[in-house]
Amino acid sequence: MILKSYTPRPTKPTKWTDFYLTAIILTCGIIFTSKIQKFLDISLYDESSYLQRGVNILNNIPAAEYSPLYSFWYYILSKISNTSIDLFYLNNTILIITLPLVFFFALRCYGVTQAAAFIIAVLLLNSSFNLETMPKISNFTAIVIFIGLITSNLTKNNFTRHLVLTLISLLASYIRPEFFISFILLALLVLSQFHQVTQLVKLGFFMIPCLLIIIKFGIPPASGNRSLVAFGQHYAQNWVDWHKNTLNPWTNWESIFQNDFGDAQSLWSALYNNPLAFLRHIISNLVNFLNKFINFFKIYPQNNTTRYISLICVTITIITSSVHDKTQNLRTQENFTGFDLTTIHAIGWTPKKYPE
Repeated sequence: MILKSYTPRPTKPTKWTDFYLTAIILTCGIIFTSKIQKFLDISLYDESSYLQRGVNILNNIPAAEYSPLYSFWYYILSKISNTSIDLFYLNNTILIITLPLVFFFALRCYGVTQAAAFIIAVLLLNSSFNLETMPKISNFTAIVIFIGLITSNLTKNNFTRHLVLTLISLLASYIRPEFFISFILLALLVLSQFHQVTQLVKLGFFMIPCLLIIIKFGIPPASGNRSLVAFGQHYAQNWVDWHKNTLNPWTNWESIFQNDFGDAQSLWSALYNNPLAFLRHIISNLVNFLNKFINFFKIYPQNNTTRYISLICVTITIITSSVHDKTQNLRTQENFTGFDLTTIHAIGWTPKKYPE
């Protein structure tokens, strides 16, 4: 119902001020990642696996639940990288910079003021979520989704908008399998809105490619044991915390999982074999969720002076933006005061770089 009735407030993201702010965000991103090799170690495990599968994707296409679209992205980048190390850092640099850029445009397309969208994008650029999250597949997924939201906003027709979002959800499910649920729900929404013969062409234009993709690559949540592996790894992480153990949960998860759940080959069998441990894992995740969620938005740099300056700039920007929104005759000025403050803040903040 919300998706069906909501029509975004029209904006003009092609105005020169949007490009100006985009250039500022891009500049901040380039400065921030200019010495990325000094503060970011090469990530083993999942990220290295995605990279390796991408380099060899022509010889062996990954199963649907093992993120073939992300591996294909690595394959594209490999064409302009000399070594796997260069490829790893190139991918991280592009994703760290691109995420706040597309987020800025998504916010603008859905009616957020320029000053507010800009400061939010700069905060995202400097956030723990953007920098520390590994594997970087989460950043890539977010970028695909934001591009989908931007694209869907190009039409005022709800039926077409939902068709675009349905296709984007399917593509996202080949990065993160859980988005296949979103694809199903959006597909059902589209079918519920189908009541005119003229919509048949649009329906076929979007849904036939979706069916062909599924036939070719399979259903992401049902093409292997990735869900069980992910559960086992995160259970091992909680197990290490419970027992104050020094074992690496990512490399020792199989022995920890087998010790508590036996020869379980699925989530249902794991629940059946040890319901108390299964329940404890879920409760621990719920308890730790808020703290981990807050840590995602930890902003760098961490010194108190910068925090206070940032808070002052954000506060003035929000006040200025609100006043301009409520004053019709000032709307055409597009928050120049906010631009001045946030631009100075962004440029002055970013060169401090990530703490080495």
